[in-house]
Amino acid sequence: MKIQTKTFDIDEILHILAACFIFIPKIFHSVFYFSMKPPVILLAFANDRQDNSRYLRGLADELRGIRQALQPAKRAGKVDIIEIANASLSDIIDAFTDPENAGRIKIFHYAGHADSFRLMLETTGGVTEYANAEGFSSFLARQGSLSLVFLNACSTKAQADGLLAKGIPTVIATSSVISDNIATQLSIRFYKSIASYRPVSQAFQDATDEIKTLYGENNFRKVYWDALPENEVPAVMPWDIYPTNNNPWKLEPPLTQASNINFKIGPFSHLMVDRNEQNDEFVSSFSMGITKPVRKPLTFLIHGKKDDRHESLITRFSFETVGKSNYIRPYEIRNWPVKGSPDELKHLLKMRLLESLEALNWSGKNTDIITAKDIVYNPFFATQKNIIFQHNIPGEEWSAATDTLLSWYIGEFWNIDITDAFVPNFVIFINILYSPDQEKSGFFSSLFSKKYFKDKISDNLSKLAMSHNDRCRLLSELSGVKKDHFDTWVVESKLSDFQEFISLADTLFRQDSQNTPFISMLNLEIILKKTIDNFLTKNSGLYG
Repeated sequence: MKIQTKTFDIDEILHILAACFIFIPKIFHSVFYFSMKPPVILLAFANDRQDNSRYLRGLADELRGIRQALQPAKRAGKVDIIEIANASLSDIIDAFTDPENAGRIKIFHYAGHADSFRLMLETTGGVTEYANAEGFSSFLARQGSLSLVFLNACSTKAQADGLLAKGIPTVIATSSVISDNIATQLSIRFYKSIASYRPVSQAFQDATDEIKTLYGENNFRKVYWDALPENEVPAVMPWDIYPTNNNPWKLEPPLTQASNINFKIGPFSHLMVDRNEQNDEFVSSFSMGITKPVRKPLTFLIHGKKDDRHESLITRFSFETVGKSNYIRPYEIRNWPVKGSPDELKHLLKMRLLESLEALNWSGKNTDIITAKDIVYNPFFATQKNIIFQHNIPGEEWSAATDTLLSWYIGEFWNIDITDAFVPNFVIFINILYSPDQEKSGFFSSLFSKKYFKDKISDNLSKLAMSHNDRCRLLSELSGVKKDHFDTWVVESKLSDFQEFISLADTLFRQDSQNTPFISMLNLEIILKKTIDNFLTKNSGLYG
């Protein structure tokens, strides 16, 4: 049935949709990609910090090189990267079991020391620990999402056999002891090809062909460990892909702008939610903070349900206020530490901050003694105007230790004076993500639960902000999208002539015969994306 329109034809509607969600401005296409999140590549690096003779100096270069290789695909919204330097077994398991990563981790890359039956990892204090292959391979196989395990370490072929036997589709492993530098070079080339949307099998062939071209197919001395006796150097490459049949998995290439029906519409519920209160609070505090003669790093606490898109608010601040003409992408500091003594938590938090600043040059300085002042005055930032950090703290993991750590982080670590004009403004966003089970609060709930509930957390955050009110602000609690906001968006988007969008509002905001005051931004994105896809497919015959 052909749709009759009074004022707008279908081409105009599609033009408006494309303009709203893709082209104005283009940066939102890369930042607000649809909540069908991209695949994840998990990178884990572990070194021997006890035996200096076994310290792998190429690991930092490998981490930087892989990160740079994947950046084009990451900027296009086609992949997410999780980096774990100084990886412990707990760090790796945390990354796999994080609900944000469920079903998304497609490649697990390990670089460090290994042998036929274990991987070397680290603990909080830098002490060596081992992941035995039998148990670890079972854990990896149960994740279900992995397409590739890349063990870029010595003599991992036997582990590859175990992983394949448990159902991992493809493994890249080594048959002997390898050169640290060549391992770095090979992995960087592999991920450059992955970022060019080439399948896993072709990316591996690209990487090995580069090494063979540089070092000769008949003399592989340089690709093996220097101390390996000459008479034990094999005449073949130590890296191989198992099984040898093609693995077709690859990152999804960006669609061309010429595509009309299947263009990607990014998360757009930020256009429908009223965040003016938080925006006004931020603007006033930020403007006041950066105009003081003696500046300090500014901290903003953002709290609300985990599905209400804390990060979209940060993007709005970064794009509209902090960055103004130039969008500033925040440094995302992953895995806020929650277990350990106060000193261990402080050390962990600082290490995770520094891991996210891998590109900075510390001139050989021991990372244990680096301070916030060293970060602020690092020459790497001298040409920039604003620097933004972002932390996420799961509300369900909140404890008294979290209060103590947060108080130290804001009250002591970032309590520094900035008097030099060339030093940028530093802004730290801390997202507190409430889970649904924290909505119930009260005497009996608190009495019979070990968790800090929402009201308790909110009260503690308020006290913390008040005690550092010159540089810390607790923004008003986030809420979801209201029906009148959604209705306004439908009208302003010129979609009110179409029944799909009129009836959708009634469905979204009415559950179990009751009117719902809010719907979470995440749920709205999922449902609205399906509606728009169905709408475009249904009416595809009306345009070329």
